[in-house]
Amino acid sequence: MKITFLGATKMVTGSNFLVEGAGKKFLVDCGMYQGGDRDEMQNHEPFAYDVNEIDFMLLTHAHIDHSGRIPKLYKEGYRNPVITTKATRDLCSIMLPDSGHIQEQEIEWRNRKRMREGKEALPPLYTAQDAIDTMEIFKPVNYDEIIEIDPNIYVRFNDAGHMLGSAIIEIWVKEDGKETKAVFTGDLGNNDIPLLSSPTMIDNCDYLVMESTYGGRLHIRNDEKANLFLNIVSETLDKGGTVVIPSFAVGRTQEILYELNNLKDAQDSEEFKKKYATLMKAPVYVDSPLAISATEVFRENMNLFDDETKEIAKEIVRADALDKVFIATDYFDASINRISAWITGMRSVQKALLYALLEPESLRNLQNEGRFTELMAAQEELKIMPFGDIWREYLNRENVAADYVSEVMDYEKKVLEAR
Repeated sequence: MKITFLGATKMVTGSNFLVEGAGKKFLVDCGMYQGGDRDEMQNHEPFAYDVNEIDFMLLTHAHIDHSGRIPKLYKEGYRNPVITTKATRDLCSIMLPDSGHIQEQEIEWRNRKRMREGKEALPPLYTAQDAIDTMEIFKPVNYDEIIEIDPNIYVRFNDAGHMLGSAIIEIWVKEDGKETKAVFTGDLGNNDIPLLSSPTMIDNCDYLVMESTYGGRLHIRNDEKANLFLNIVSETLDKGGTVVIPSFAVGRTQEILYELNNLKDAQDSEEFKKKYATLMKAPVYVDSPLAISATEVFRENMNLFDDETKEIAKEIVRADALDKVFIATDYFDASINRISAWITGMRSVQKALLYALLEPESLRNLQNEGRFTELMAAQEELKIMPFGDIWREYLNRENVAADYVSEVMDYEKKVLEAR
């Protein structure tokens, strides 16, 4: 057996391994590089192998740094199976088209800049439709079943406890009269993550490929996290503020609600009751279509939970689990910086920051304080639409004075020049 490391080496994104054994070539994961522009440009580089020589692929979980280049594989002619758990397949069916949509948006913005420079337009890494088409080659399997790929290769997917559907993959390869076992952990979960099982213990192997994204971090207990979260939110709302929560579409929000539900049953102090009531009555703006779709996948895979967790999960995934839940569908459909609310989802972070930063007074303050670099850093970090486009729409809708429009456009010119 030969294993070639082709991604997530000296960094934590772009997972991609080529395994050769028993006359077959197969991949474990094919993730997207994420981070700065230099990192992400690696996504456009040719694969280090002939796509047409790959016999099958094993996918540990749905996070984009492990699955995000599968549509690129498909686009380049790969048509053999992608073997993974059903929950991972279900999540990829919404996450990969969402990624394709982002690729289309980002290349559109980059091409506007390239055209100004007299350069040719570039195609997206892949489109949303490419990702939708890719789902035809996904083959779902169950946990804990030994699956025969061919007479000399067997695999088993074990619960990794990292996210819904995540798996530690055991691989047995028979060749040259002996059997070799390799284990790919993917990303491993912790032992006390709400709604997820603890990672499966693997007894033995010949080769272990373990990812250690959080290898050097000590985690606080989940009940402490929930208390901390409740304190921050209630204190902010009591002061009339807004809480902006950058949350993954899958997992984090459900985990917090699960722990809050447990706290509600375990604590009966008046102070706690007051904080809890403040939280549950606040309007919540969910600004992530992907998160809403992911919740449906969560519902459809309840068989992965024990009976006690199923009962709690049924409550926390309901859209009306909180008193006031609003689905935001447009960048400018609600002035969320002017209301008392807590907000979840990355697009909400973008919107909240924009409303906070794009007010004429706020922008002038930033200008006076020489903090334009913070806006540029936020744009790079959040990968939002080019500020110029958003400013123009904001200014048009808000009928901002002409002198302010001039200030904004002058700054946009400085940003473009800095790039």
